[in-house]
Amino acid sequence: MHIYIYDSFLSERKYASALAKIETRLTDLGLSGKICRLEIMKNVQNFIKTEIAFGAKTLVAVGDDSTLKTMVSETVRFGIPVGFIPIVGRPNEIGQALGIDPEEIACEIISARRVETVDVGSIGNFSFLTEISFAAKEIELSVDGQYSLELEKGEIKIINLPTGQTDDSGGNLNAQDGFLNLIISTEKKKMFSKKNGRTNIPFAQLVIEKAKLISIQEGPEKIFPPEKISVKKSALRLIVGRNRNF
Repeated sequence: MHIYIYDSFLSERKYASALAKIETRLTDLGLSGKICRLEIMKNVQNFIKTEIAFGAKTLVAVGDDSTLKTMVSETVRFGIPVGFIPIVGRPNEIGQALGIDPEEIACEIISARRVETVDVGSIGNFSFLTEISFAAKEIELSVDGQYSLELEKGEIKIINLPTGQTDDSGGNLNAQDGFLNLIISTEKKKMFSKKNGRTNIPFAQLVIEKAKLISIQEGPEKIFPPEKISVKKSALRLIVGRNRNF
């Protein structure tokens, strides 16, 4: 049985036509299932756990990048395959990375059921598929328990699955290699110019030993060092298209 999780923005009237086409195509493909909406779920994780207990075999996020990110964080511990139906006109960087075109074409990709197992990143109780980032000030990082880095000021990204919004940081970025990538960007001042420096370090476990200021983008609202960021190898099963970037 398929469970379709609709994002809250899909309750707007302008999306009614798109949803009707998606639901018709899913029915034609024999993929009809239970439809649930994020805005009425009091606890997404408990809902998913209950649906799996009642026989759910596939969870499908319907919406945009934000919808899928929410589902990843809530489903990674259950081992159930996750599909994605992006909506035209909404952010779809992750769909493109997974080789998934919007709406009716995405339905056909779900029907083909090409499943790939990928890594996810973990910080505290939060799991992420793509990346998190934060501005760093007076921070100390321990990399795989082997050495430490001290950074006075800069921008830090932790990347798992690169998307179209991911900067070209050099090196291989791959969500199936068992590593996350630590990208450190700094601005080096010279007498008459500024030069940007960038470092790319693959790692399995990173510990933020101390930090003066951290505000995570696309991650948990707050963290309190020491805090561990690590890779969960082969932790998520995703339904993907042929044109995925890995």
